[in-house]
Amino acid sequence: DGQLDALLAEVTAGLDADAARRCDEALPKARALGFAPLAAAMAAQCGRQAMAQGQADAARALLLEAARLALSSNASALALVAATLATRNEGLLASQYATATAWQAMAEGLAARPPLDRSSERAELLSALAELADVRGYARDAAVHRRAALELHEALGRGASADASALRCELGQALAAVGDTQQALDVAKRGATELLESLGKTHPVTIRGRSALAVTLTRARHFDEAFALYEEELALKRGLYGDGHHRVVNTLINAAELALDAARYDVALASAREGLLRITARGPDDAIRLFLAQKEQEALLELGRWDEACAAGEPLLARLRKQQLSDEALGRAEWLVARCKHHTAPDDAALRATAARLRPTMPPDAMLALRTMDAALASAP
Repeated sequence: DGQLDALLAEVTAGLDADAARRCDEALPKARALGFAPLAAAMAAQCGRQAMAQGQADAARALLLEAARLALSSNASALALVAATLATRNEGLLASQYATATAWQAMAEGLAARPPLDRSSERAELLSALAELADVRGYARDAAVHRRAALELHEALGRGASADASALRCELGQALAAVGDTQQALDVAKRGATELLESLGKTHPVTIRGRSALAVTLTRARHFDEAFALYEEELALKRGLYGDGHHRVVNTLINAAELALDAARYDVALASAREGLLRITARGPDDAIRLFLAQKEQEALLELGRWDEACAAGEPLLARLRKQQLSDEALGRAEWLVARCKHHTAPDDAALRATAARLRPTMPPDAMLALRTMDAALASAP
């Protein structure tokens, strides 16, 4: 248990090298003990660590091992929570739809067990289900799960805890994704302020909460506030973790998305390309690499650099399909390919038909895609 506590602290703080060494030493011992709950929790955290370092195959195997052990042994929900949170928060988004669906079923099975029906672990599982909904592109489900988790924290007398404050930040991000921007801003700003006051600016939970607030500000179209917060967070993360850390790369992705939404395409291109430079160790089908490449392609297209943007269009769409990422990511990639085809061989009717088909798959926060699709639809004779 002491090794697990130390590992949890290292993973949360982003101390990658220390956590990796502890996994190498402690996980075999946890397995050898034959105590499934401890082995499950240890495997989950080691999987989360492998995910953060871009070791997709190792991460997937460890996280699934953790989930299997948790289910087979009535173990704590910690293992499954770590597995599901890793799919989004720790920087790879490598879980395919099938894996995400399997984890969701496991989480729902755990949450239905009587000991969890009114406990803090149930709240953690609800948060994990929200993360799975994010991975699959179901923003409304994510908001429902996060609201339920926050209400459970409050019912348990933990409404003033750091966990509840972090949930407020995440709930704000989810609410903004479905268009409830004023409530999103109110709840996210409250959560971020609480974290600053209780934990301080450099605590990993505060950093994640303020990152969620920056996304919320972006989705609410408060672009100047969002840019200021991203710049502050990027400088802080560089100082704490170094330029190549996955948390720095995640912030560059979010900054590129913000710049695209705000029509600052040169900034978007610079952020995406810096991110690509920082992840040289990741493979060509790594999901973070694919998302950065997509931001780069979108920025090039909006800057009028058609040849550069369109050369990567079809190959990028094929790689995104291979990873089975969200409908939004695939739809945006398909829309870019359609725009490239229209640029090469103009066909207004075909472009409008593609826009009409893809637009319903776009969430409210897919601002650039919606903006360009609406422009195509408005050109109808």
